[in-house]
This record gives sequence, C-alpha cells and structure tokens, in this order.
Amino acid sequence: MRISLDDAQRILSGSSWTVIEALGEGGGGTVFLCVHTGLVKDLRAVGLQIMDAVDLRKTARGGGFPDPGFEDKTAVAPAFLGHLLHAIRGGHGLSAVKIPSQEAMQSTESERFVREIAAMKGQCDPSLIRLLDHDGKSPAKWLAMEYHPRGDVERPENRTNYLGKPLAVLRALKPIAEGLEILHDRRIIHRDVKPKNIFVADDGHLVLGDFGIALSDDDSARLTGATIQSKDWVPDWVRFKKQAQYSPAVDVFMLARVAHFLISGEKVMSSQLAGEVEDLKRRFPDAQGFDATMELLRKCIVSQEKDCALENGGALADEIDSVLLSESATTQGRLVFSFLSESTSGYKLPGGGMPTHIGGPLPNVKRLSDVPVLVSPPARLFVARARYTGQQKGSIDFVLGGCGSNVVDLPNDRHSGKDRWSDPIVLKTNPLLGWQDLSVRGESEDTYLTGFVLYML
Repeated sequence: MRISLDDAQRILSGSSWTVIEALGEGGGGTVFLCVHTGLVKDLRAVGLQIMDAVDLRKTARGGGFPDPGFEDKTAVAPAFLGHLLHAIRGGHGLSAVKIPSQEAMQSTESERFVREIAAMKGQCDPSLIRLLDHDGKSPAKWLAMEYHPRGDVERPENRTNYLGKPLAVLRALKPIAEGLEILHDRRIIHRDVKPKNIFVADDGHLVLGDFGIALSDDDSARLTGATIQSKDWVPDWVRFKKQAQYSPAVDVFMLARVAHFLISGEKVMSSQLAGEVEDLKRRFPDAQGFDATMELLRKCIVSQEKDCALENGGALADEIDSVLLSESATTQGRLVFSFLSESTSGYKLPGGGMPTHIGGPLPNVKRLSDVPVLVSPPARLFVARARYTGQQKGSIDFVLGGCGSNVVDLPNDRHSGKDRWSDPIVLKTNPLLGWQDLSVRGESEDTYLTGFVLYML
C-alpha cells in the first residue's frame, strides 16, 4: 500500500527530515524527497532577514534612516542563493528517504530493510550511494540516503551520450565495478544492478543505489530465485532455478547487461548476444573499441554461471581497465616497438619463461631478447599486446630496462587457424630513460607468437 505524505511525515516526526514530495515506489516501500530541518530553519532565518532589509529600505526612503542600498528584492538574491548552496553542500540539505510499507514491516520482508541499512553503513565510495541517516529504533522505520535529482541512466536524456560509444560506457561503469569490488570484499552481493538503480550525480559520475535486496553471501543459499525483483536483468541461472546460490558473478552479469544496454539502447538476453553484436557493428561501424568491449561482455553475459569468466567486481574492473589501456595505447600512445611475423606458423614460445626465439623476420636478431628500444619522456605507462596462434595455453610477459610487466594468461582453448591478440600486458613501473633492453618471455605447450607491439603512454 502506498504511504501518504501525511503518514510519511508522522513516521518521520522527531527526526531531522521534513517531507517535500513522493519520488516513487519500489523495494517494498515508498521513497520521499525530504529536506533537512536545519536547512528549513536556516532558510526561514534568511527569509526574515530579507523581509527586514526590504522594510528597512522602505523606512529609509521615508526619512530618518540610512538606505541600506537595496534597490529591490533581487539585490539580496546572490546572498540568499549562496547561503542555500552552502547549507546543502554542508550536509544539511536534501535526501531520499525510504519508508517500508506496513505490510513489509509485518512480514519477513522486514529483514530485508535491516539488511539494506547494514549494507549501506560505512560506505564512503563515490560510486556507491551513501546512507545519511536512519531510524535508530528496532525495527527501523526509515532510512535517508543521497538524493540525485538528475535521476537514473534508464532515462533517455541520461544515456544519450553513451549510445554507440563502448569506451565511454566502460569509463563510466568502471567505478561501479570498483564499488562492487568493495561490496564483494565485504561478502555482500547487490543482486539488483540495473539502469534504474544507477543514478547520475551532479558532476556526471554514476552512483549505484538501492540496496533493498543486497545480502551477505552467507545468507544466499537459503533464498530462492523468486526473491530477485529485476527479472529482466538477472542471469538465467538465477531466474529459472527454484533454489539459487547467489555469488558475485550475479552482479558481474548484471553490470555487463547494463553496459550493453547503454551501448545499444536495447535489452538483450544472453542467448541473443551473438546475433546482436553483428547488428550493433552495422549500426555503429566507427565505434572505437567495439570489438574489445564486446569480447569483454561475452565473458560476462552467459547462460550458465560456470561460463562467467569474471568472478567478481574486482575482476571486472581489471578487465575494463585492460580494454581502456589497450585502446588508449593504440589511439593516444606512441609506438616504441613492433614485430609482425612473415611466417604463417609464427614462432613457438619455448616455455619455462625463457625469451622468445623469433628467427628470420628481424635481420640479425635471433630472438625477442635484449632488443634495444628508446625510452623517452614522458614515459608514464607501457602497454603491449602479443599476437599468437595454436594451442593457447600458457602465459606471456615482457621485461623492459630490468622492470617486469604483469603476466597475461593465455586461454586454454584452440583457435582453428586464426591468430588472436592477447589481453593488454602492462608495465606500470617506469624504467630509466634512454636506450633500454626489451625481452619478451613466454611459457606454453604449443603456442606460436606471430606479433608483438609495445606502446608508451
């Protein structure tokens, strides 16, 4: 049952919040726009000062008192607005107050409200909505959280700038993935990641909200798939099971679905993703980073949990970072070394972490070891990618000027007759400037290197 404004104000009686209007229903309750009572008092005081100033001006014109300099009421507007903004930014401003319905409080759903408050407590990451205040009684009857007047990314006006722009979407959602990493480290699963729950802050960054069905993974085994509200966004392995063990992969799947929605403007089931990718490529033929982004989403938007290659928010954030690094390297970075094989078979990675022998394509160079490359300022970051074929099992990395990169694992599958580029290989430690030795190392059973490129950002 919808909670009326009068009922909401009665429930909030004695709190620091005054109801302005209802914002909407959902999650077993109603959300109201509220103003802090401290701000109301401040504004009332400012209003009285304005009225006093205007009365003083009238008296001065009648004689006997100096004119304070107000020509009309608009002369005090800057001071009034400045006071208003200072009060709001100081925390004595607006909030979205959620009040659960009476039916919810009288059922097992009351536990859900307790979990919601617990999940939000102590959060300070800018990508996760903050809890400003809550009812101190047990059971709690309300909570106050940040209010974002621009609304959510489901609104057409908030997603116009993302349509057909994969890299813009990844940049916007990376902080959300990092926020999920924080939750997953706390063993909390959000379970309701969807466009309607991702809000746009005043400065444009995105904020994940609505922790109404968040829960600890300790509790996940006893909850059924029916407890998930957003059936359009959950994975099949949850939606179509009577009993589901929720894991962080649920959040990964849902955020990837959000990314696809922002890029395409359409909701797509995981089983339809392959066909949609080709359609998207025709719609946005010049979209930078399209292939890399779609490859990332295919790792997450799957029909079975075991096929989800990224197990939590941290893994998704790292993957997004890799794509952004790779794409920025090829478009903004400076190429410092490249090797592309003239051989159809390439050159076998020797294994054991040894430098990669390459043979004839580079004159007088017998292997990708101790190859001199020039490191010049600004040298903030080095990003490489390797092209390979064959039985793709093993790893590859490189050393530049004595500094080692991260090690990139090659997937354990076979690409029949088709070369494939590795994930970005990143060197974040800056080597010394000047001529430095580059060595590419590999470890594999039956993999052939056919190319290697190194960019400096």
